[in-house]
Amino acid sequence: MSSTITTWRRHAAVGAVTAALVALGISLCGVALCAGPAPSAFAASTQVKLHLDGTHPVDGDYHQGTFTASPPLCPSGSWLGNGAGSRVFTCADGSGSFT
Repeated sequence: MSSTITTWRRHAAVGAVTAALVALGISLCGVALCAGPAPSAFAASTQVKLHLDGTHPVDGDYHQGTFTASPPLCPSGSWLGNGAGSRVFTCADGSGSFT
């Protein structure tokens, strides 16, 4: 009879651990659902117009020029490209730069 009690206690312990893990999983899922997606997931996309004027020096491996842009970017500035499609734009009003 004692082996039956031991077996029952072992199953009860496994059941308790399983129940605790299930409760933890439900709690974590609940926290994730309450937190919800990041606010940027709900943000509408913003169309930006960017007009570039520039030159490519004959003896250089870069492009350079000026730009004008619509909000939310700064209205104007200069840009420098590395010839591989990457450009750094620097705002004329000193508010910063972007790539």
